[in-house]
Amino acid sequence: MAHKQVFPKSNPSLFDILGCKDLVRNDQLDNVYRVFLGVKDVKDNANEMTGHLQALLEPGVVTVVNYSDSFLIYTLDINDIEQDRIDKAFHTLLAACDSLFIAANENSLPLRASITVGDIIVSNNVVIGKPVIEAYEMEQQQEWIGCWVSKNALDLLSKEALEGHIKERAIVEYKIPLKKGNVEKMFAYDWTDSYPFRKGNYTILNKRDRIDWTVERKHRNTWEFINQLKRTI
Repeated sequence: MAHKQVFPKSNPSLFDILGCKDLVRNDQLDNVYRVFLGVKDVKDNANEMTGHLQALLEPGVVTVVNYSDSFLIYTLDINDIEQDRIDKAFHTLLAACDSLFIAANENSLPLRASITVGDIIVSNNVVIGKPVIEAYEMEQQQEWIGCWVSKNALDLLSKEALEGHIKERAIVEYKIPLKKGNVEKMFAYDWTDSYPFRKGNYTILNKRDRIDWTVERKHRNTWEFINQLKRTI
């Protein structure tokens, strides 16, 4: 009988590898698998983390699940627990997101992601729930390499924790490029502030031999994000 866990409040984060079908067709599936192993290694070894997220990972706080060309990271149940633990769970989620971007960069795999909040059910590594659907829809709307954070997810944080993330530029307000909808500022996770991106190593943005305008737009939007953040430092 399958074991079921209910998480009345969790922070699911969905990552999609852009162009994964082309990787599979070109026999580069090993690259995808290496990214997943890299994330697991970093999650299990907090000492390998760098920057302001170092030493925040704890066993059981976040879980990483891989489905084909997607990664789902979710936190423990943050319903009816101390505000400090809610803040730390979210901070740890950002650390896991950070490790995923670093691992993807090492393998030149572009990622698009989103972070939401809500009720989920976990059974035998299968995760279902409204926030997972919302995370998928948010991820699919974006036209860049980046991570959109829902306002609802940030509303659960204490004022001090949110202000800290914004001050440290882990969370930034930005006009995230979407496929449709209003042009307005939303919240994004600044993955560019981590090593090795601070040294200008953006292999995640390496272009393949053949690209189309869909890929070109995502790359241009991503470089605009990177350059704008550099100008505001």
